Amino acid sequence: GNAGSYKQVRSLGSVALRLAEKGTNINKHHFNYFVVDFNEELSGLYGAVLTRQTDFVFHCVQKIMSIYDGSESQPKSVVLVGHSMGGMIARALFTNPNFDHSLVNTIITQATPHQKPVAALDVDLQQFYSRVNQYWISHGTTTLQHVTIVSTGGGYNDEQVRYALTTLDRIVSPDRAVSASTTSIPKAWLSTDHLCAVWCRQMVLLTKRALFDIVDRNTGQISSNADLRMKVFKHHFLSNNGIPDYLNLEGNKTIALDPGVKWEIQTDRMWKFSSRKILATTYFVIPLLVQEGQNNDAIIIMSNLTNPDWVCYCDIPQSQEKCTVCTSLSSHSQLLPPMYSNNKYVKVMNQDIAVTNDTHIIILVP
Repeated sequence: GNAGSYKQVRSLGSVALRLAEKGTNINKHHFNYFVVDFNEELSGLYGAVLTRQTDFVFHCVQKIMSIYDGSESQPKSVVLVGHSMGGMIARALFTNPNFDHSLVNTIITQATPHQKPVAALDVDLQQFYSRVNQYWISHGTTTLQHVTIVSTGGGYNDEQVRYALTTLDRIVSPDRAVSASTTSIPKAWLSTDHLCAVWCRQMVLLTKRALFDIVDRNTGQISSNADLRMKVFKHHFLSNNGIPDYLNLEGNKTIALDPGVKWEIQTDRMWKFSSRKILATTYFVIPLLVQEGQNNDAIIIMSNLTNPDWVCYCDIPQSQEKCTVCTSLSSHSQLLPPMYSNNKYVKVMNQDIAVTNDTHIIILVP
């Protein structure tokens, strides 16, 4: 970034090493980090250096790929991570006519002003932005369709680059981009200043988890499936449901209910259950009533239950008093702060589950 040190990569690199050394089936892959040293040039203030920096990154990528020539696990692509103006350089790389677009399919930017310069102090800076953004707008559905990009902004603590500048709205298609403020990112929920965006512990951890999750387990390389990468990025940066195996989660998963468990019917419009210790499993059952002209009715459930399948719904057959199976709603969950509280909520709209007068929401405790 602008006047930034290449040594800032240590945060991501050290966390990547520790996760890989754990040796789990999920995080068994090692990442090699290469750092571009721009000699702390003032790229945010002097636009003439931006084209030169872009050309330098082009040669860096070529050199990095050549290092693996003859390797048994030769990578087919690299991931670009850029802080501040470094994120613009990452996107500008694709405007180089000699660059092979297939070498990069993932970009992560931190506190990068994508929309326009914070201060357009010279014509070179303005022209650079116009050229890069117009290129991405024009080629987003063609030569850039395989590229997924994440942009995070620091929120109110970043007094140098306001959040509105960090979004990718109208530049990159929503099905290939994730823009988020660190204040709303699950498992972060805090504001970072412009420099802290690089080494903030919460952001480093979730960014690294996302990078591990986009590794193809069969090839050991970054997945070429753009839709899968977007699913991973949306999970970590937008709507984490708290389920570890979220990639294999079925939206209509069927849960078998224990016929011996007690059912407690809750008919109040608002109620709360709290207990320090649960001695026996209980099913809290909420009947949903269909009222004419009330298609927008919804139910919101908050919980700190730790079991993955904690909420579901079913239609009780008229000849029975209970359901034997139900359909899980856990995939609709959203984590809530604070960290490590396991707080989450699920909002169910009537039209989401085709509610009838026999439909019941079931909360499985514990």
